[in-house]
Amino acid sequence: VMAYATVVCFFPLILKPQAQTTNPLLMRASTAYLSLWSRLKRKHIITIYLVIGLFSVIGLLLLHSNDDVRALENMPSSLIQQEQEIKAIIGTDIGTRFYIVAGDTAQLTLKHEHQLTQAIKKNLSNISHPYLSTSDYLPTIAVQKFNYNYIQQHLIKQNLLEYLHMVGVKPMQALRIQDKLKKLMFEPLRVQNWLRSPVSHSLRYLWLGKIDQKFIAIILLNKNITTIQAKKISHAFPFVTYIDKANEVSTVFKQFRQKISLFLGLIYIILFGVLCVRYGLKKALYYFMPPVGASALSLACLGWFGLPATLFNLLALILVLGISIDYVLFLAETRNRYQNTMLAITLSAITMSLSFGLLALSSTPVIHDFGITILFGIISAYLLSPLAILANNKVVL
Repeated sequence: VMAYATVVCFFPLILKPQAQTTNPLLMRASTAYLSLWSRLKRKHIITIYLVIGLFSVIGLLLLHSNDDVRALENMPSSLIQQEQEIKAIIGTDIGTRFYIVAGDTAQLTLKHEHQLTQAIKKNLSNISHPYLSTSDYLPTIAVQKFNYNYIQQHLIKQNLLEYLHMVGVKPMQALRIQDKLKKLMFEPLRVQNWLRSPVSHSLRYLWLGKIDQKFIAIILLNKNITTIQAKKISHAFPFVTYIDKANEVSTVFKQFRQKISLFLGLIYIILFGVLCVRYGLKKALYYFMPPVGASALSLACLGWFGLPATLFNLLALILVLGISIDYVLFLAETRNRYQNTMLAITLSAITMSLSFGLLALSSTPVIHDFGITILFGIISAYLLSPLAILANNKVVL
């Protein structure tokens, strides 16, 4: 509203008409291009649009979509290399997918974790370090008690003296050590004690605690585990929920891309109807072809260059549609002095290409996708916009 008010109310006060004394190069170039279109005959225009149609159809057939949110990552190659080296050293390749394990008590949650990790080991024995879990570092009290009894029975009471003699401990000292260990009472390591210990510092994020009357823990999964494998294992346990945030976001991107595609199709239909009401069917065809051609060429160029279509390409296509119909309407509403209008469109196309089009040079995928679609679209819209003058000149296709 403020931009419109400025143009209508303020510009007339500060801009006074002046006699044109120069004919700049840009004016001559835009006028020459406009007169080229004005001299075209029906067969030439049909040929041009047949070529555009063939180019667009092939490009659209080559076009493929990519809704994976991971494609938006823009990590430097040096950082990726360091990440791979660290993973090779520690022997694990943990990703962002994980299981949520729940239980009515902390001990029950640890028990559920243990059951799940045993199933992972059994089904994915070919993958080294398939998961990262709290239960591997904090067994249940029942397991701790079993380990205590086993060590007391098989190590302390039977083999401890022999071992101490082997390492050079004197007999009397060895007996004192054995006697002391025999009297050592079982004290379980509970979750809260483990969380307060410095040992758990790097693993505390795996234990989420009590949430909605349930104790929650997470198990991180190796990147080499497929989604199908992870879901198959989780289905066997009612207390386990599989989470893949990247896949969920990618699914949302896909849904948005499909809905925007339908929305654009509906907008084109409405646009053609409005043009028919305003200008009649014959002129509407002239005015409708440049926006459609610009949009088709914009997507087709992505296919020819092997670039995928993403949600952000379609968002940019909305802007391309708006700009291309603007160019056409400027010429359609011009009753004389087409040269001045064409110069204005030329300046608009240049500024749009320099502002939005340069975004195509960005290394950030989202900005790159947005910019390259607008760049192709603006150029196509500018090149095709003079078709509007043929309707005003009563040229019949």
